[in-house]
Amino acid sequence: MKKTILILLFVGGLSVLAKAQLISPGIDIGYGGFTTPITGGGAKSRTDFFSDGTQGQYKVTSTGAFHAGVSAKIWKIRVGVVAAYESISVDNAYFFSTAPSEVKVSNNYLTVMGRIQWNYASFAGIHLYGGLAGGGYSVHSKLKEVTNQGNESVGNSTNGGGFSYQISPIGVSLGNKTSVYLEAGYGYLGIVNGGVRFSL
Repeated sequence: MKKTILILLFVGGLSVLAKAQLISPGIDIGYGGFTTPITGGGAKSRTDFFSDGTQGQYKVTSTGAFHAGVSAKIWKIRVGVVAAYESISVDNAYFFSTAPSEVKVSNNYLTVMGRIQWNYASFAGIHLYGGLAGGGYSVHSKLKEVTNQGNESVGNSTNGGGFSYQISPIGVSLGNKTSVYLEAGYGYLGIVNGGVRFSL
């Protein structure tokens, strides 16, 4: 249900921006790494649910955050909507009694956020800017594999959600009509993320 609501919000945002015919509309696609679910330990915490809260030796792998957004320039700021998807697999190997056990869980995050960006400076097709984003995420966690001897997992899947954000104090883009960009920050798009932006 939460995933459906997030998707509807994203589609609604696209429609509003398209009808408004605002100044300099654009779309962007990108990729980011080291997101909050990894750096903040959220994916690990969800994996502990399947191993009765027993914490062991973690191995975390991620697809990274694939994201796409629409935006429009209003006066000197750019506002828009961005959606991101990331799949994080966590392997929790631990010892239960005298027998080693292993729990492997996939956590699929879908994030939708409203976003605002402002320019610091522009020169010769180079733009320095900062940005903030906030919204919500839904996550579906599913047990992929459990190897145990005497320990049972709590369940096969679980859902969750909460507040999502991205703080990007510095970003740089190169180009005008079509530009490539790179941002440094913290949140659900990653500590480092970049991509391509197309002005319509």
